[in-house]
Amino acid sequence: MNSDFHVRKKHFKGTRGLWELLTRKKVNTELVTQSDLKQYKRILTLTSAHLEGYEPGAPIHISKGTKF
Repeated sequence: MNSDFHVRKKHFKGTRGLWELLTRKKVNTELVTQSDLKQYKRILTLTSAHLEGYEPGAPIHISKGTKF
């Protein structure tokens, strides 16, 4: 099964750690590598998913959730 995916025409290798970051509320950090974190950051930057209203230049969305 191929777990690779594309975001805004950029290819990402679907590693177990990256999928952990993308899909879990409570992340098992033992599965996450530095490379996974870099790719996750790249995805957030491409999509503005970490910003209020998903708008570039907006403040970072803050919540009381356990994930970061």
